This record gives sequence, C-alpha cells and structure tokens, in this order.
Amino acid sequence: MSNPHAEAVAASHVAKVIGRRTILADINMAVGPGTRVGLAGPNGAGKTTLLKILAGLWQPTAGVVTVGGVRLPRFTGPAGVGVVLEDARLYPYLTGRDHLRASARMHRVPADGAIERLSNRLSLSRFLDTPVRRLSLGQRQRIAVARALVPQPRLLLLDEPTNGLDPDGVRDLRVLLDGLSQNGVAVLISSHALLDLARMVDRALFIREGSIVADEGAAGPLDRLDALWQTLFPRGAG
Repeated sequence: MSNPHAEAVAASHVAKVIGRRTILADINMAVGPGTRVGLAGPNGAGKTTLLKILAGLWQPTAGVVTVGGVRLPRFTGPAGVGVVLEDARLYPYLTGRDHLRASARMHRVPADGAIERLSNRLSLSRFLDTPVRRLSLGQRQRIAVARALVPQPRLLLLDEPTNGLDPDGVRDLRVLLDGLSQNGVAVLISSHALLDLARMVDRALFIREGSIVADEGAAGPLDRLDALWQTLFPRGAG
C-alpha cells in the first residue's frame, strides 16, 4: 500500500545498459506530491528511457524505483500512474471518445463522468467524436493526455507533451498541469523544448548522456536556464 506522504516517484542508483551501451548511469531523483518536475536534455540523452523505467514499462539494469514509497513490481506497472509517451499508440479508426471509454473500462471508472470532465479541461468537444486518423498531431496529443488522466492518477509522466501543440494547446496543457498539482498530483515532463518546459514546471533536471548533471529551480528569468542549457549542451558538441 502506498504512503501518501512519500515521494510520488523516486529512483535510487538506477542504471540501464543495453548490450554494451549505457543508456542511464546511476540516476538519483525524486518527484514529490503536487510538484512539477522537468527532464531537460537533447534527443538521445536518456529521458524517454528513464520515463519508461519509472512507468514500469522497462526494467532497470540496476537500482530501485519506488512509487508512493512502494518498490515498483517487477512485471507489472504501478497503480495510480498515468503515462503519455511520445509514440503514444492511438487506433486510427477509433474516435477520441472510444479511446476514453476503453480506458475507463480498463480502470473500472464511470466513463461518462470521466469523458465530460476531461473534455472540458482539455477542450476536446470539437473533435472528440472524430476518428483519430483525421485529427492533427496536436489534437491526438490532447486525446492521449486525456486517456492517461481517466483514472485520476496521483503521478503523471509526460514525454514531449508539447510536440505538435499550437500555442492554445500549450496554454491549455499548462493550465491543466497547474490544476493537477494544486490537487496533489505529481508531474514529470520530459522535453527538449526548454522554453515550453520552463513555463510548466517548478524544477528542471538536466540530463546528459544518461546522467543528471544539474538540478535547477525553473522560477526566475528564462535566460538563466537557457545559459545553463548552452553550457551543458554546446552546439556542435559530440
């Protein structure tokens, strides 16, 4: 049983090695209830791998992951966690409503209430009954986020959530995350879009070549975070 006072998710000395390649090396991090933390880094830094391990989709080579103070089960994902990966799979011939209903059935929650709540919060009504294959990338992203929120998770993991979103979509997502954090939901967001990320999180973890190399508060001038990015990830490096 999870401890409501424990960290929403924590990693202790987590590593991931595939073949001879080290993807993650000795990751130590934690996200507390009601906080929004960003994982910032370029493509290939290890952000998505870390999210998949925290979500229970991949097993770490070494280290321990806890969710709500409970060690992550070896072969099942944790309860109370919503996940949206960059390659989130949506069925092209189903509508957004179909996807939300399927998630509600899987999590055994009333479908109509969940759909109404999320449609209002994510402005889905215009395209909720349109087949996914006819939606824009940004609209698909909103459906994927809504699907992850159907069971009202205590932890939300988002991988590049602003990809394909127009400015209105980014603003809606930011407002949604504000509301979630005020209700005690922890959010971990992976992104290489530093400007969007800084506006959505309280704290940013910078990850480079599989290691967390900086832990910075996101409040304050964006120039400060941009300068840190340029120092950690200089153009032409590598």
